[in-house]
Amino acid sequence: MLNKNKVQLSIFLLSIFTIVSCSIYKTNRLNKYIDENLKNITIFPDDYLHPKGDIICERILNKGTDITPFLISKIDDTTNSNYIYAGSFRYKVGDIAFFLIDNLYSDKELPIRKMLEDKFYKERTDFPFFLTLYHEIFFLNSEKQNFKNRKRLKKILNKRYQQIYKKSKNDI
Repeated sequence: MLNKNKVQLSIFLLSIFTIVSCSIYKTNRLNKYIDENLKNITIFPDDYLHPKGDIICERILNKGTDITPFLISKIDDTTNSNYIYAGSFRYKVGDIAFFLIDNLYSDKELPIRKMLEDKFYKERTDFPFFLTLYHEIFFLNSEKQNFKNRKRLKKILNKRYQQIYKKSKNDI
C-alpha cells in the first residue's frame, strides 16, 4: 500500500513537472519571438487600413495580455526599430512595446494618456494629441533625460499592471 502511494505521488509530481516545463518552454519561445521581432514592426493597428497592424504586430497582440510583463520589461530598450513615425521619429524597441501595451488594454483598464499627463506633466495638459505628449516625454529631451523617462514609465506601468493583475485574480 505504501509503495502504491509513492508511485502515485511520483506520477503526480512528474505530471506537474512536465506541465510546468512545457509552459515555461512555450513562454520562453514566445518571449524570444517577441524579443527578436519587436524591432521589425512597421505598422501599428489603426481604425482604417490596418486594424491589426502588420503580421508581426498581429501575432504578438493575438497572445493577449499575458505578454504584458515581457512588454513592460522592454520599455527601456533603446535599440532602434524599423518604425519611423512621420519621417521624424525612429522609434525604439521600448516605444514599440509601449504602443503594443496600449493596444492590449482599454482606456478604463490602463489610462495611458492620463498616466503620462499625471506623472510627467501635471502642470500642463494642453497637448492636443497623445503622440505630441509622448514625443515630448521620450524624444524631445536629452538622450539621458529620455532614458530616465523610459525607466520611470517602466516603473509606473509595472505598478499599474500589478494592480490590474491582482484585481483580475480577485475577480475570479
